[in-house]
Formats: sequence, C-alpha cells, structure tokens
Amino acid sequence: MTRNARARAWTWALNLIVLGSLLLAAHRYVNGEDLLGTLRRAHFGVLALAALLGLTYTFIKGVRFVGLTRPVGAPPGRTVLHAYIAAEAATILPGGVAMRAALLAQAGLPVARGSVPVLLASVQDQLVLATCALLGTLAVPSARPAVLGALGAFALIGAALAVPGLRRAASGALNALLTRAGAPGAWAAFTGGAAQVLRGRTLLITTLITFASVLVKIIALAACLAAVGASAPIVTLCLATVLPTMLGRLTPIPGGVGVTEAGMVTLLAASGVHTEMGLAASLLFRVTTVFVPVLIGAAVYFLTWRPRTDLQQPT
Repeated sequence: MTRNARARAWTWALNLIVLGSLLLAAHRYVNGEDLLGTLRRAHFGVLALAALLGLTYTFIKGVRFVGLTRPVGAPPGRTVLHAYIAAEAATILPGGVAMRAALLAQAGLPVARGSVPVLLASVQDQLVLATCALLGTLAVPSARPAVLGALGAFALIGAALAVPGLRRAASGALNALLTRAGAPGAWAAFTGGAAQVLRGRTLLITTLITFASVLVKIIALAACLAAVGASAPIVTLCLATVLPTMLGRLTPIPGGVGVTEAGMVTLLAASGVHTEMGLAASLLFRVTTVFVPVLIGAAVYFLTWRPRTDLQQPT
C-alpha cells in the first residue's frame, strides 16, 4: 500500500470513528420517539421559508464569488454564477470546492487563476465566521479570556505575515514545492491573481456580502427552531450557527456531517432548548441550507452545465 493510500485509509478510519462516536452519543442521550414526534409536528410553512433562506444564502455567496473572480479576468458574471451553483453539488465532499476552479477552467479561466477566488472565498468565510464567533462570545463574560487569547493569536499571525523576509521565505518554499509537483509557474500565476483581487474596494464589498450571508444563515436557524416550536437568544443563534460551521469545515468528514449537528445541539441546549428540539432544528437547518442547495447544484450541473470552448483563455 502506497503512502497516499495509507493516508486515505487513516482518514476514512477517523471519519468512521467520529461518526460512530456521534451515533453512540445520539443513541444514549437522544430519545428517538421524541425526535421523530418533533419532526412530524414541524411547521412546513416555516420550513419552506428556511429552505428559501438557504437558497438565498447560496445565491448571495454566488454573487460574492462573481465579485472575487472579476479581477482575475473571469468569464461573464452569469457564467461564473452558473458555475458556482453547479459546483454546489460537490461542496459536501472533502476538497469539493475545488470543483469551482475546475468549472471555471471549463468556462475559459485557467486553474492557476481560477483557484485564486476559490481559495480567497474560503479564507474570507473562515475569517468572517471567526469574527462573528468572537463578537458573540464577547457577550458571554466567562468566554472573554478565550476571546482575548484568540485575538492575541490572530495578532501574532498578522505580525508574522507583516515581516517581508518571512513572506518571501514562505513564497519561495511554495513555489519550489509546486515546481517539484510538475506545475512550474503556477505559484507566480496565483500570486499575480491574488494581487489583483486583494484590493480595498473588492475586499470591502465581498466581506460585507459574506457578513450578509452569515446573517441569512442565522435567520434560517431561527426559522428552523420556530418550525419545531422552540426559540433561542440572538447570541445563541449566532454562536450555534458559526462555531459548528467552522468546526465542521475543519474536520475530514464529508460536509462535517454529525460534527456540525452535535455542536449546534450542544450550544442550543446550553440556552435551554430541549435536546430533541435542538437536534430536530439542527437537522432541518442542515437540510435546508446545505443539502437542498447541493441537490439543486447537482440538477444544474447535470441538466444545464456545458463546458465552454468558445471563450479565449486569459493569459
């Protein structure tokens, strides 16, 4: 067995262990009959609103992606938005966001340049989620020491990146790594594209759009709670949305399945939401904001997406 094969085997073994632990915890602490009863009593009109909010979230993120691709010479915005929605079909898979760069390549944008907005969108998501989490935890006095510690860590990272010598060393190492991997010039193309995107106006607009998308998800969680007859304070809604989302993205489990829901239930329960209601709301939230867009993305990809060969490849 090769090293890559062993790494993949260990990754999937870890996935199974984590999922098994979550299933065991659910079996011990969740009353299945109460959960099913809560789901049966859910208000489907409110769920329809949550599903609409999930689609709105996807559309807002697509508009943000269009804004990030324009500086690197992307195809028309309609084509980029089409590619973004089609690529939603792969977002629950590990590394599935790379499909966006692949579809942009089919639309005429080289991967080295198309990967710039894909990577920056992911980084922007994490930074905005972290900011929302920090702001939310500031309202919880017991969490303030951890918040200050996290802010200190961000400050140290920012200070390190501000040192020109460290930036040059890191850039040289990445360039050498890509050259050995058979992609000479890829790093230069990437950094060139990043320099075009990392400008004040583009970053300001796309960051504000990202905050708006997070707000839509928070409202969607509130709708899912209302659908099962529960509610939570705004701070809890914020934390239960952003913290599990961040944790789920950091795990190797496809779509963060299980990990994200467990985090949401824990945070909701801390504010007094009944466990079964919290689990039902988190499951509905994930279906309406993740799996419905994935299904629509799959339909768009298979039924409407066609590689474009008539566009001139940007240099």
